[in-house]
Amino acid sequence: MRIYALLLLFIFFLVEYFFIGSLSFFDGRGIYLFEFLFVVVIYRVFRQPIPWFNFKLKEWARLGLIFTLIGFVLAILTKVFSWPVAFDLNRAETIIMLVLVGPILEEFLYRYALKEAFQKVCSHEKLSLIVTSIVFSFGHFYSYFSLTDDYKSFVLFQTVYTFLLAITLSLDLSEKKNFLRVVAMHVFFNAGFLIGLWF
Repeated sequence: MRIYALLLLFIFFLVEYFFIGSLSFFDGRGIYLFEFLFVVVIYRVFRQPIPWFNFKLKEWARLGLIFTLIGFVLAILTKVFSWPVAFDLNRAETIIMLVLVGPILEEFLYRYALKEAFQKVCSHEKLSLIVTSIVFSFGHFYSYFSLTDDYKSFVLFQTVYTFLLAITLSLDLSEKKNFLRVVAMHVFFNAGFLIGLWF
């Protein structure tokens, strides 16, 4: 299994960071199709079940409030420091991607698929959680090289808070074994960030 994991990780990084331009079909959304297919392949190859669900309304309401507030405060900080964000908030597609599709796909990709692949390589859950958190953060930093100077401060800020968010979500998943919970936390965080940008 380790050789399969290494091969799949190699393919992922090769496509994600070196051939991303060739995935510009579907109006630039081909990368999302690739990431979805990568998650499916990891699931089929390793047959690791996804720890889904343990719903407690009060706990989820509390988490929703906390993560929405954190996202909101971080968005306000971007305004305080006059860091423009590279999102077009006038497009419904951007809002849907930011609040729903992005968090769901990213959780499947980073907290499930990449974590499973790294764990097969290194046989250590905590190390795989740290590595996938770094990769998650780098995925948000990567745009730094293609953006104008106006956006670079925001991208650096985003890199830091996405790493902290990734570590938090990874540790929560490791402890609680509830995948839907980390998806919800990520959705709430992004929703709070969006509300903060509109505020």
